[in-house]
Amino acid sequence: MVRKQKHGRREGHIVIGHKENSDPIFRYIHAYMPKELTAKLRQNITAYQGVDLTEKCRMRLSE
Repeated sequence: MVRKQKHGRREGHIVIGHKENSDPIFRYIHAYMPKELTAKLRQNITAYQGVDLTEKCRMRLSE
């Protein structure tokens, strides 16, 4: 999902895993330009693909 915030930045989020109660775990990404946000979202989707994450996981992407 992508949306424009009040101050002009765009925010996107992806589901990277699920909690024990089945609630989704989101990763939020911010950028000013739509193309930049799309590129960051695709990079995150690729990085988290196939990874089974839980609440206790502290996996971070280096930027």
